[in-house]
This record gives sequence, C-alpha cells and structure tokens, in this order.
Amino acid sequence: MKYNKKYIKVLGLAAAATLTFQACSDDWDEHYDVKPQGTGVTLWQTISSDPSLSNFAKVIRAAQYDRALASSQVFTVFAPTNDKFTEEMANEWIAIYQEDKQGGVKDTENRTIKEFVKNHIALYNHSVSTEYNDTVVMMNGKYMPLTNGADGATMGDENGQLTALNQLHSNGVLFTVANPLYYFPNVFEQLGKIEGLDSIAKFMYDFNEYKFIPEQSVPGGIVNGQTVYLDSVTRLTNKLFNYVDNISVEDSTYWMVVPDNEKWTEMVNEYTNYFNFDDNVAKRDSLQHTWTRLSIIRGTVFSATVNPEKNIMDSVRSTNAMHYTSREILYGNSDIAYYQYNRPFDEGGIFSDVENFPCSNGEVRKANTWNIDKTQTFFQLILTEGESRSYLAGVDGQLGTPEVPKTRTSYINVRPDNPFYEQVSGKSFIEIAPSTAAVNPSAMFYLSDVLSNLPYDVYVVMVPALAADTAATTAQRLPIKARFTLGYHDQSGKSVTTVLTRDMESQADKIDTMLVGSNVIIPTCSYGLTEPQVTLNIESRVTSSQANKKFTRTMRVDAIILKPHVEGSEEVETEK
Repeated sequence: MKYNKKYIKVLGLAAAATLTFQACSDDWDEHYDVKPQGTGVTLWQTISSDPSLSNFAKVIRAAQYDRALASSQVFTVFAPTNDKFTEEMANEWIAIYQEDKQGGVKDTENRTIKEFVKNHIALYNHSVSTEYNDTVVMMNGKYMPLTNGADGATMGDENGQLTALNQLHSNGVLFTVANPLYYFPNVFEQLGKIEGLDSIAKFMYDFNEYKFIPEQSVPGGIVNGQTVYLDSVTRLTNKLFNYVDNISVEDSTYWMVVPDNEKWTEMVNEYTNYFNFDDNVAKRDSLQHTWTRLSIIRGTVFSATVNPEKNIMDSVRSTNAMHYTSREILYGNSDIAYYQYNRPFDEGGIFSDVENFPCSNGEVRKANTWNIDKTQTFFQLILTEGESRSYLAGVDGQLGTPEVPKTRTSYINVRPDNPFYEQVSGKSFIEIAPSTAAVNPSAMFYLSDVLSNLPYDVYVVMVPALAADTAATTAQRLPIKARFTLGYHDQSGKSVTTVLTRDMESQADKIDTMLVGSNVIIPTCSYGLTEPQVTLNIESRVTSSQANKKFTRTMRVDAIILKPHVEGSEEVETEK
C-alpha cells in the first residue's frame, strides 16, 4: 500500500539523540498512556520472553540483533505478533539472511536486516498519542507515519494496526503491530526488484559505496582502546547520483523512466560506437563502458519539485535539464534545451507506453519502447568561444606559441552601444592579426567533448571589424579568405589532420556563420577528457596582391560550432 507522498519529519530528532529513559519518563507519564515495564527491563528481555512475539524474536536472534536490543542504546521497536507473522514467514526471512550472508552480501545490504529487521526498529524514543501524529525514520532510512485516529493507532499504512502502545523500557519503547510493516522500496532499490531491469540495476549498483555513521551506530563497548559496534549504520553513496540525482533519498519524489533489458542491450550496442577512445587513452575500455551507459540514463530522472503537476502535461524537465541562462552560456542559445521533453504523456511521449511501479519516493516507469531520442540528450551542439583563452591551442599552426610568432592575438569586448553587441556570442571575440603586414596569421583551437563516429557540421562564426570599431577603415572592413584544418587522433593515438576547406571567403560587414565542414566524422572520442584531442586550425590564405585590396589578413573569431548532422534537423543560421 502506498503512503502519502510527504511525511512530516520527526520533531526534535536531533534533541532526541541525547534523551534517556530517566530524563523523559516524568513527561511521558503525564502526557501519554505509558506502560512502564519495570526498572532495568530491556527491550530484548520483553521481546524474547513474550510468547506472542516468538516468531519476531526468532528473526531478531538469527540476524544477531538481540545484542543491540539488550544494549544501552535507545530504540523504538514495532514488533509484529504471531497472529499475522507466522513461523513459516520467520523461517523465510532467516533463510534469506543466511543466503545473503553465505553469498558475501554485506550486512548493510542483507535483505533480512534491511527490509525486515531495520524496517521494524527506529533509533531513539518515539510515541503515539491522540494529540499529535509523528513521522518515524526507521533504521533503514524509511519514513513511516505514526498516527492515532478514530479507528485506532497505526504505523505506516492502514495494515499496520498497533495492538499495544508506548511500552517504556530501560532502553526504549516497544509497540506491537498486527501485521509485519511493509517494506516500500525507493526508486533506486526498486530497480533491483523489477523483473527485466537487471541490466540497468547492475550498472548502477556497481557504483554503490557506504559511508560509516558512528553517531547513529550502536556501540558495544571498548576493545583494545577501540569502540566495537553491535550495529554499524552506514549511508549509501553512489557516484552516478552526481549525473542523474540521488534517487535513493526518502524525503524527495522522483519519477525515473528505465529501459528493459532488451532495449538496454540494443542501445548499449548502438551507443558504444560513439564513445570509442583511442588506444593511448588511460582506462579507455572503462571509460567507454561507463559513458555509453550514462548516455542512456541521463535525462531519465524527474523531480516533482521542479515539475509541478499542473505543468507536466505540456512539458517535463529532467534533473539534467539546464536553466535557460546556463543554456545561453553553454550553447549560445537559450532555446537549445536538452534533457527536457514536450507532451510527455501523448502517444510517442516519454511517459507513454510504460509500466508504472510505485516507490516510497516516487515511481519507476519501465519501458520496452524508448521514446527519448539521442538528439534530446547526448547528441549535443558543441560551442567553443573564440575568446576563451583555455581553448586557444596555439598560433602559426603549432601547439604553444613560438618565440617570434607571425601572429598576434587580442581579446576584444563589444561595447554595449555597438550595433553588433546583441549578435556576438558572449559579447566578445578573439582577433587574429599578422605581426607584420607580409604574413598570413593562423590560430589553432581545442574542441572538447567530441563524440566518435557521429557526423558533425562544423561552423566558424566570424565577426566584422565594425564590431570592434564602428569607425573601422575600408581596408579593415574587407572580408577574409581562410583555410580550415581539423586535427584529431586516429585509433592508435597518432595525431592526424584533414583540410576541411581550403580557401573560403567570408562576408564583409556581417556576422558570418561559415559552414567549413559538412558531415564530418571523427573516428575517436574525446568526451570527458581533461585534455581535448580535437583541434581546428584557422589560417589566413590572402596573397600579397589581394591583401588590403580584396581581403584583410586579420581574422575575428566569435565561436566555433560543432553541430550533430542529423537528417531533418534545422541548420545553424548563416547570419546572426
């Protein structure tokens, strides 16, 4: 049974960590219908001696949690009675515990400990009264409402009827419950429970790590000067959460669209080709494996926080979608919106033709058809700003700057009162000029995050002299003629070059988006590498007889654009 989406967090939880039975018993006697069990009686003493709780006690003992419940650590326990928690059910949980133990599964992920034992135990004292309801964070991190209404007190959903309340012990509080409390998996956990999602689950779970939390763990004494813990509480971390969002947190609401095994395998086989790193790249196989699969799952997680219910019929933004200001900076156009989708529930939309699985923090939406297109996710436009100093690889056709270069570079900001101010990307550009009048200058730029075996259209955006100076002379305002040469690594890691366009002329007095290469395929990938491997060299090709008469040798580069060449897609504007 699904709980309400949001629970009120436990009131005073931080303060409760320091409470003891002695400090709170007077208040409880006055405020609650308490049933003290006698001085010094522990939770385990009562549970293990109560015939109606023998099946629950059997699982607790088998999972070695009897020592924790007999310790001085403060707990609240919700123990199911034998009426609905049978010996057969107890034996099944014990068998699962032993299976996971023998299989080398850590206690943190042991199904019996995580889904049964810790699903019935919370740290600190909790209680129920007719005056207010509570929300309890169980030891496995699940949020469960503890309520007392006209139909009686319940824990979790309506099946968790409490049959005995607020039984105070020396180390906590005991409740008895008519049925075992339902373990409600979150989105991340649900991936491993749904048939047909083994592939995506294995990929994501391989990155699981656990951080020890000593303040929430149960100490068992000092041995050789070191604290020994009866129960070690850990927090799940996963590096992939940095790429999609933390879909394991219980106090948020997410929807995740996931491909079944057949569709996953189909996409992996296709997408691997786009992440072919050259043989000299360190850990190339691992990089290819990870980036291929990340390209599938990025853009598939959606947060209810940023997708209000009234808007999602029209469009929905994944956790990877960017704010329009970031899109303007990264792509030069805020209208370019990756990882967000229109009409998601319409036929062919990303939420159509899926099977829904409710979770404690949202929903998994299993798909055997995939309606998220590559052009909406990782087939992305690459924009390199000319004025970005970190992307200037060198001048005069070399990496690095020679001692006496033929080329001088200047970085120019367009004035707000200039007619071209709103048309220049980033409001600035690089000027590439000859150091002496008789030479042709050149400059080389790095291009980052290029995919392999994906056709690109290559554009260079040139800026007129008027963008730098509205009083530019006639000679300064002449167009350019240039050669554009692409550099990249072959499969062996060797640097190779290919000329895209030999003598291409720009348009004078205009911002000219020049298509210098169409349907260009690079065989190796540089995606995510700290040192880009792809370069574009721009070289002036003006003869002495043409200089300052027909063409200028000074080139002004606003940006370099690599746009995936997809049939039917819109071309980049040739004028801005």
